Order: sequence, then C-alpha cells, then structure tokens
Amino acid sequence: GTVMGGISATYLVGWASDRYGSKPVMLTGLCARALLPLGWLLMPRQTDASLVIALVIAFLWGITDVFWGIGAARLLFVTVVPPAKKASYMAVYYSAVGIIGGMTQIVSGSVLDATANVSGHFLFLQIDPFTPLFVVAIVLTVVAIVLFRGVQSGGEVSVTEFASLFMHGNPLSAFGSLISYHRARDERSTVVVTERMGQTKSRLTVDELLETLQDPRFNVRFEAVISIARMGSDPRLIEALCSMVDGTEISLSVIAAWALGRMGDAAALPTLRKGLESPYRSIRAHCARSLATLGDETVAPMLLEWLKLETDKGLRIAYASALGRLRCKGALPTLFEVLKTTDNEGARMELALAIVRVVDDDEQHVINMIRHLRLDEGTTASQAITIWRRKHERSLAPEVRAEFDLSADYCARDQMDEGVRQLSVALKALPPPEDAAIAEVLNESAAYLTAHGAERLEYLVLALHALQLSI
Repeated sequence: GTVMGGISATYLVGWASDRYGSKPVMLTGLCARALLPLGWLLMPRQTDASLVIALVIAFLWGITDVFWGIGAARLLFVTVVPPAKKASYMAVYYSAVGIIGGMTQIVSGSVLDATANVSGHFLFLQIDPFTPLFVVAIVLTVVAIVLFRGVQSGGEVSVTEFASLFMHGNPLSAFGSLISYHRARDERSTVVVTERMGQTKSRLTVDELLETLQDPRFNVRFEAVISIARMGSDPRLIEALCSMVDGTEISLSVIAAWALGRMGDAAALPTLRKGLESPYRSIRAHCARSLATLGDETVAPMLLEWLKLETDKGLRIAYASALGRLRCKGALPTLFEVLKTTDNEGARMELALAIVRVVDDDEQHVINMIRHLRLDEGTTASQAITIWRRKHERSLAPEVRAEFDLSADYCARDQMDEGVRQLSVALKALPPPEDAAIAEVLNESAAYLTAHGAERLEYLVLALHALQLSI
C-alpha cells in the first residue's frame, strides 16, 4: 500500500513542486502525516475489514512520504544549502540524519519493550504498546510544521493557497486536461483542450490558460479568453485580460472586456472604465455592459449623458442596458425614447428588460412572461390580468373591475388589439402608484397601447409587469 501510494503521487508532487514551490508541498505532506497516526489508532483491530483499512492508510502514508520527501529535498538542495558550501553542509546533514535515524530505531524498540503490557481504553481510543509511539509521531510532526513554517521561500505560494488549488473546480479533470494540452498536436485539438480546461474551473490550469493567451493561433487565443471567463476570479487571469483590453487586437479586446464582467472581480474596474474612452465602439459597448454587471454605479451619470447624444445603434442599446442593470431611475425617460425608435425586436426586448430592472429586481418573472406570451399571447395576457384583478378585487371600484374583465375577455378570444387598448383604459383608471418610476412605466406603456394596440409585444410586457407592481 505504501509503495503504490508513493508511485501514484510521484509525478503529481514533482510537477507541483516545480510549479508552486517546495515549501507548500512539504508542509502539505507534514500536515497529512500528523493526521494519519490517528487512522492507525482508530482503525478496528482483528476484524475482516482491518486489512483493507490498513492498506488504505498505508496508501495514504505513501503519498505523504512523497510529498514530504520531494518537498523537503527540493527545499534543502535549492533553497537552504548555499551552493558554495554544499560539500560541508551536506556532510553534516547526512551524518545527522544517519545518527538520528539509527538512534530512533533503538529508542522506539526500547519503548515497545517497556510498554509491552500496556492496554486499555481512553474515550474512543484503544491503548496498546504502539500508542505512545503514535502520539510521539504526531507531536514531533506538529513541531516540524511549526519549525518549517518559519523557513523563508521567496515567491512560493502559501500552504493555504496550495491547498485551495485542489478545492476549486474539478482537479481530476484538470489534470487530465493538462496532460491532453501538452499532447495536443494541431489547432483543433488545442482549442478543444483549452475549452475543457475552462470547464474544469480549477486553478491548476491557470498557467496553461495564460500560455494559450500567447499562442500564435488566433482561434486558440479566442478560446482561451472564453475559457478564462468560466474560471473563478484569479489575480493573474484578471491582469492578463486587462492587458488584452488595452491591446491592439480589437476582436480579442472586445471578448476580454466581456469576460472581465462575467468573472465579477472588482479589480477590473479601472481597466473597464478606461475602455469606455476607447476609439472603438465595440470595446466601449462591452466595457459599459461589464461595468454594469460589476455594479459600478459611478459610471451611471456619464452613461446617461452619452446615451442622450449617441447615434450609434449598438452603443445606444449597450448604454441603455447598462443603465437598466444599474437601476438608474433618472434614465427612464431616455430609455423610453430609445425604445420608441428601435426597430430590431431583440434590441427592443433588451430595452424593455432594462426598464424593468430600473423599477424591479425580479427580472425572471418578466423573462417567463415573455416566453409564455410568445407561445400563446392571448391566453397569457388574459390570465395575468385576471389573476391580478382577483387579487385586488376589494380595492378596485366596480367600473374598474369591469374594464379589466373586458380586457381579459378580449385577450382570451385573441382579439389582442381590442384587449390591450381596453387594458390601457383600465390602467389609466387606477390610482397612481406611490413609486414614481412604476407610475412612469404604467403611463408610457398605456399611452403606447392606446395609440398602437398590440403592435409591439414589449409594451404589453411592460404594462403587465408594472400592473403587478402597482397598488
């Protein structure tokens, strides 16, 4: 078990030592070695499962041996021993190791002889002649951990950071993708492996992802940015993407700006704010969207002023969407102006969602409503109106209830133009909502429905959603 554990971990530990340093690997091994004696103390004795459990503990012990052995040896030869004095230092070292190792064998045997008749139980532990040796092993290992924590090792990651590498994402899949990455032979296979590295969401792949950003093949670099966007926040990845936003490859700068917003790290804010002044409209648009995703309210006044003057359709939609996500209530009149002059249906729906976000944070309700309206506009609208009317029946005047019922009836019969115009009449009869923003949405949507009927779905969506927020 010990041999197999050591063999299984040798490549991994050697790779980890080279990449992350000797000290974290060595201390990780020591921490595990401090715990494993508890396994021997707690394991059941003289049972059918004893052999299996012992083999498992021995397997783990072999792994910790490799962690300690490679980490300690690398620290000794690379960091601790000065090259100019390695002959004299190593002579003392090997002598001390030999003397202490030999004495330990004799002392441990003497302890076993002296405790041959020891037996009993303490709480949940079974006491036997080996118990003192296991206790001493735990104590000495803890002492070693304390001593080695003070060893200087510049530039290496801490033990906590090293352990966290294996706690994020899927480390097993990450190792598989790393091996595949170094075995990839063409562009297509490299792109596929790069995608897989991002899907693992493991920090073990950070170095390879940074390397792919420098790949001479455009498709590999493009895929690397998308894969990095799937990762959790990491300072080196954020820095690399920020450099790319400031770079000269515009197509990659655009996707890097998007990725910074998706990763959600506030460290990207200065770069994204600077990107708003880029000479390229696509970069400005994605920087605005990412800043809104990160909740940077400081840019809202500037975006609103730019939106009022902007003539480019793409930038207008981007600024409007950002203002909606930032819940800028002062932007509502401008958002409605942009909505009235927008022809593309997808862009209109995005603008409607931006307006919804200004007045309410439950955007999923609107998304579900849009999906149902597209499947069956009449039934969905009728049900929404009827449910709201019944909920507020006691607070509505009889004539207002009748107007809502008539609107629901028209919609149920797929007479949508009559139904939405009747809905606008009913909305105007309601008392003004206390929230001025909700009142503005109700008034704007009712006015459009009166003039144009069911011509544009987004105004019906806004009317129904604002209706749910009123009273």
